[in-house]
Amino acid sequence: MKPTAYDHPTNPNLQVWDLPGIGTSTFTRENYLQKVKLSQFDFVLLLSSTRFKENDIFLAKEILKLKPNFNLFFVRTKIDADLRIFQKSRRKHPTAKDMHVLQQKVRDNARVSLEKGGIFNANIYLVDNYDTKAFDFGTIFSKLIQKSSHLKREAMIMSLSGVTNEVVQKKLAILKSRISLVSKTAAVATVFAKSDTNKYPAEIKVLLEECRFYRSQLGLNLESLQFIAKHLDIEFEELLVKLSMQSYIYVNSEDRFATYYTGFNKVEPRIWHSLPLLGNMLKVKPYQKQCAFVMKSFLDICAKETHDLQMHMTMALEGS
Repeated sequence: MKPTAYDHPTNPNLQVWDLPGIGTSTFTRENYLQKVKLSQFDFVLLLSSTRFKENDIFLAKEILKLKPNFNLFFVRTKIDADLRIFQKSRRKHPTAKDMHVLQQKVRDNARVSLEKGGIFNANIYLVDNYDTKAFDFGTIFSKLIQKSSHLKREAMIMSLSGVTNEVVQKKLAILKSRISLVSKTAAVATVFAKSDTNKYPAEIKVLLEECRFYRSQLGLNLESLQFIAKHLDIEFEELLVKLSMQSYIYVNSEDRFATYYTGFNKVEPRIWHSLPLLGNMLKVKPYQKQCAFVMKSFLDICAKETHDLQMHMTMALEGS
């Protein structure tokens, strides 16, 4: 009934707005753009579960008239329903080619209806919320990322769920780029911290927080895995066993992460490390190298688990 904002669950700087439909007594064609304050949005996605109707086309034309280069996307939803109807209408099970033909037909119908209304070269995407690996879900993500301003692009990537391999690869690149700065922070912490005040070396807390961030960003946190297990209709523990997931064990607690950390080579004391002031400065570099190696190793584990999870989800959804 009114424009409503929804905060991203982990990124307070990102909001998704649900806007009322156009053509009601409150949101008329004449006052719609002013009431929804179009200028505050980076993107607008026009969604339809059937075809784009007269009001949709009117709104799109008004947006493009106001901002010719605006990021406007036409999204055709519930493609799974079209596929079910298509399957029921055939005696034989449709082939992959048949399904591709149907998708193209839906896309062409949407394009024709828009062109009849005077909208050409429209960005049209087909999606199914129950299977985000199918159709154009990943393509929309890619387009959103490409069209984000440089300052917003990294935040956009890190806010997206890792539902496609392309998004995962972009996230991995960003996470790898953080290693240098975080490893230096961890190294400085351990070199200059008072050793008698902590149960574990000071870098443990810094590294543990970063490694947990890796898992969250790549969709490996327990909440995400529990959701996936429920969606695939298998027990949560069974999913972990099937995919031989280990990363969640290492970051389950500070004690377990400290045990994981001890498996790596330690910085060996050198005679010059005992020099006043200068000795501590000289210790930062080898500790930074050690911390960076730990983070890279853990990120590699997460990358493999994410890949295995994606493959398992794809096979499960295809009935393999």
